[in-house]
Amino acid sequence: MRRSSRSVAANIAEAWPKRKYPKLFVRKLIDAAGEVSVTEFWLDMSKDLDYLKIEIHRNL
Repeated sequence: MRRSSRSVAANIAEAWPKRKYPKLFVRKLIDAAGEVSVTEFWLDMSKDLDYLKIEIHRNL
């Protein structure tokens, strides 16, 4: 979860210098969105396995 959540920001940081090249820029943003999905998966899994309380899951 830590790796995927940090990767979101890293992908956006990598995308920013490529904004002059729309296809590369969008590709890195798509990668960031994929990492968001992975992070959401791990949050849901943590809730389902009772590692996280529902209130904390909702806040995250």
